[in-house]
Amino acid sequence: VVSDATVTFNAPPKKVEPAPVAAKPKKEESPKKEKNNSGKKYAIISSAIVFIGSKYIAVVLLSDARAEIALKILPLSLPFMAISSCIRGYFIARRNVAPSSIAQIFEQIIRIILIFLLVRAFSNKGLAICCALVIGGDVISEIFGALMLSFSFIRDNKKLNDLKGRSRPDYPIVKKIIGISAPITSGR
Repeated sequence: VVSDATVTFNAPPKKVEPAPVAAKPKKEESPKKEKNNSGKKYAIISSAIVFIGSKYIAVVLLSDARAEIALKILPLSLPFMAISSCIRGYFIARRNVAPSSIAQIFEQIIRIILIFLLVRAFSNKGLAICCALVIGGDVISEIFGALMLSFSFIRDNKKLNDLKGRSRPDYPIVKKIIGISAPITSGR
């Protein structure tokens, strides 16, 4: 009986080549991220619709032609509302509502003071002008609120960048819990 072992024993030894070392996979270049401009397009389109269609909206939908001037001013606040909303969402996700709350209070204070002063100064010019000034005060307060939130975002982002590369701080409570629970768990 001839076994495989005797056949291979008599055969000349084969050279054993080392297994090829797997090359480190090259990082695939991520495809260029396409910017999502749908929000910008929507904002531009909606602002244009309100601005261009202000007369139609005032006369037909609101049944008051005096609202036309205010409707022409209103679209100016839309970009700042969008910026504020995005940054507020950022702070909510970070579980830090203080900047958002402070900005809203600041915005409301500016809005109240501006509207009070503008309406008081121009109340004799008519209802259409006063309405336009109220919307103008809203636009200005939105701008200040967006700026305040933007500064808070930059400051918060800088703090996060300063923390990169650092290890997490020691948590003494975790050591205490392990010190109590480890002997109890090991005794079971």
